Amino acid sequence: MGLYVTTTAISLILPGFLKGNTTTSDTEGTNIFARQIENAESKVNAIIASRYDITRFTSGSIPPLLRKLTEDIAVYNVIRLTGYRSDDRNEYLDDYKRAEETLEKIIKGQINLTYTDGSAVPTIATSRFISSTRNYTPITGLDDPINWQRDPDEINDQKSKRSG
Repeated sequence: MGLYVTTTAISLILPGFLKGNTTTSDTEGTNIFARQIENAESKVNAIIASRYDITRFTSGSIPPLLRKLTEDIAVYNVIRLTGYRSDDRNEYLDDYKRAEETLEKIIKGQINLTYTDGSAVPTIATSRFISSTRNYTPITGLDDPINWQRDPDEINDQKSKRSG
């Protein structure tokens, strides 16, 4: 069972899919959906894990957008795999495509995750290397290696940072 979406939500996110519209009356349908929930959640986690610490998410602190994206991906996959409503166009394809686009925007930092109270989910920028040689003369590649020297401003800046 997933963390972002559970099988108890099946009748809400895809009404009529389960026989009797309950998980207790359709164990096979519930099992099919549970697998796709896990697959969708795994995909979402794999994409956002480089930007967010997913280990911090608990059942009480799931960003609502992750829940929605997981639902959209799971529903699309269930319909695609089972042929449910096969005579109709899979209207959930558009939701699936939007979910994919949204995940791409999240990973690029164009969309930030928030909790239900509106507070931002912290990114894991502290574990990334942040380095810049902007405003300093490059050491290598400009001339003969015997002439390579560190930029005097960079040397002074490093001394200041280390002593201060």
